[in-house]
Amino acid sequence: MSEPQNLRADALRSRLSLDTQTRKRVKQDSPGPTAASGKTRRNPRFSEPTKRLDPAGAAALANLMVGYRLDATFRALADPTRRALLARLAGGEKRVTELTRGFAMSETAAAKHLALLEAAGLVRRRRDGRHSFCTLAVDPLTEAALWLRRWQRFESKRAAGLRRLLDAAEGPE
Repeated sequence: MSEPQNLRADALRSRLSLDTQTRKRVKQDSPGPTAASGKTRRNPRFSEPTKRLDPAGAAALANLMVGYRLDATFRALADPTRRALLARLAGGEKRVTELTRGFAMSETAAAKHLALLEAAGLVRRRRDGRHSFCTLAVDPLTEAALWLRRWQRFESKRAAGLRRLLDAAEGPE
């Protein structure tokens, strides 16, 4: 065997042994049936009720959640097809068939794009009988814009000039 193959085999063996050790530890930690009910306890390590978060911990958790939401938003916006779907939704609520018409892709691929947009919180879907309707949700886009605005101060002078030209060409909305 060549050296890279040996390294891969060693890594696989260590992962398998770790899984085996973890399984053994879980079996040892589980209490088994209780005397009264004969049922096993679901989560023996966390039998006490959870404690409330202190305000600092709650703020850190909220910041972490916003970070995850930003990741999902930018991941969804990374694909030109998904951006085109969002642009179509800017005009208002549309049926899914109407929204995905004209794209050179299968219905399955379109459904996957819509599912990713929905998971990121950029699209809300509602059903009315046999039809699904999609609506644009702007909250994640607003959060992303606010996050990007914080970095605007690092913009170069040339980029700022280009931005002014583009804003002037766009005109008032």
